[in-house]
Amino acid sequence: MRAFGALDVVISSASVMEFQAFDSVTPETWNKASDINLRAPFFLMQAAARVMRAGGVVVQLSDHLAYETLFPNLIPHQVTKAALTQLVRTVASALAPRIRVNAVAPGLVMAPDDFPAESLARFLRDVPLGRSGTVDDLTQAIHYLVSAQYVTGSVVSVDGGRHLWR
Repeated sequence: MRAFGALDVVISSASVMEFQAFDSVTPETWNKASDINLRAPFFLMQAAARVMRAGGVVVQLSDHLAYETLFPNLIPHQVTKAALTQLVRTVASALAPRIRVNAVAPGLVMAPDDFPAESLARFLRDVPLGRSGTVDDLTQAIHYLVSAQYVTGSVVSVDGGRHLWR
């Protein structure tokens, strides 16, 4: 604030995703997902709104898994990302017209090194564009949301069309 006087753009991508069977989710792991995937983005937006210039933009990173039910070993992650999507819409309404708030829901952008090749191939069969995303795919969507002056409360799926299977 001392250097620039105000804030123009916030991009929030903090996230936790832990694979857990339904019966192994504990209050601690639930709270961790909720704190990182939902609570932190809310309070970040609240703090940013206090110092953001008119015309400011917030972009949250959600997840395509917020819309899927095929991964029962990711319940805390999926539920908190779905809630983040609703939070984006609600905060967009609260901060309009001074600040725009949107989200990007990426699909698979970078598979972990230990992700089994057969699992990746099976996952990609349900992606109409037939490939995983790239960091460039994601940054292009974020750039669009930062520059699109008539867009607020929206979630852009960057998942190669996987959302079409929902």
